[in-house]
Amino acid sequence: MGRFFLPGFGAFRYNFVAPQKQRYDAQLRAMAVWDETRRPEDRRANPALLLDARGNVDVEVVRRLLRERATRRVL
Repeated sequence: MGRFFLPGFGAFRYNFVAPQKQRYDAQLRAMAVWDETRRPEDRRANPALLLDARGNVDVEVVRRLLRERATRRVL
């Protein structure tokens, strides 16, 4: 069975234990690839996917969710 990749992400690399700056840069790259590969019909509001009225990531909702999440360590 072959690997499945989202369009544009076949060669995308991410290091989960890289320094914070590298992880942040990868986040920005991922968002740019995702934005470049979306079809016009995908550019619409979808609250379940955290997309605003123009089909862009609803950054304010993402920030709120990140503030509200539990960050307690689980052993």
